[in-house]
Amino acid sequence: MKFRLSLKKYTGQTHFDYLIEMRIVRAKLLLVPTDMTVEEIMWLIGYHNKGFFYCNFRKYAGMNPSQYRRNSR
Repeated sequence: MKFRLSLKKYTGQTHFDYLIEMRIVRAKLLLVPTDMTVEEIMWLIGYHNKGFFYCNFRKYAGMNPSQYRRNSR
């Protein structure tokens, strides 16, 4: 008997959406206490396209990374 877990069953998200959300959560954690640039954080969490990162960040955080940093400090 093969036991198979489904991420979508437990989270309601596809693997891709879950990965994006986890990357954005990590970016948020790095934006507030560090002075790393947004580009450095983007590369650190696995993004190589600035436009795609900004688009995803806005989608999950409701604002761009610089605004998030300003509002959280």
